[in-house]
Amino acid sequence: MKNKILLGLFFIFCAIILANLFFAKRINGQSNRLVGGPCEYNKIDGSCQIISITKTAESIHQATIGGGPGYEGYEIKFKFSPSSFAQDEGSLSRDALNKEHTLTLANSWYPGEKFLEKYQIREGAFFDCKICIIAKGACTPVAFEFPDINTSDYFETYE
Repeated sequence: MKNKILLGLFFIFCAIILANLFFAKRINGQSNRLVGGPCEYNKIDGSCQIISITKTAESIHQATIGGGPGYEGYEIKFKFSPSSFAQDEGSLSRDALNKEHTLTLANSWYPGEKFLEKYQIREGAFFDCKICIIAKGACTPVAFEFPDINTSDYFETYE
């Protein structure tokens, strides 16, 4: 009789743990898909002008890093200009407007020569882009999206 009671309590305990895991996953389902937690950004349309494309000690060094891309990269600097100021002026960081930013691949590698050719990236070129300024969460405070440049395109690594 005592063993049956213990076995019953064990099953009830297991059921409670499984139910908590199931409901916690459903309630927090969105955070399971995002690194850094659920974040919200204010996105502002604009254009980005390529200011400079140079090889630096750091971009060259990535060719020798174990697990790295296996090629020398280029440090690409750009400046963002918003399409309109009327409604978005308050949400733009002055720092984001006044400084040069670095275009890297999504995994923080520097793009290589073939990437520059594929996406026609050259000094002086303009690209449609969006500045993404953190509104909620603990993700990157300022990020950029380029509709015409796939920063997750790692084709050079596999050639």
